Amino acid sequence: MNYFRHCVYDAVAEWQAQKLRSKLDSNTIKMLKDSLLRVSLLIEQHATATEENVAE
Repeated sequence: MNYFRHCVYDAVAEWQAQKLRSKLDSNTIKMLKDSLLRVSLLIEQHATATEENVAE
């Protein structure tokens, strides 16, 4: 499942990079993928915190 998620993030980051009109450097896709992974991490952290608050 984790591998599939990373494949999807790679594809979305490449799609976002292709939509940019300006010149792309070698780190553009890496930076876009990193931002997608950070959003995913924030969602997971929020879900965990919510579950902990409900359990209390």
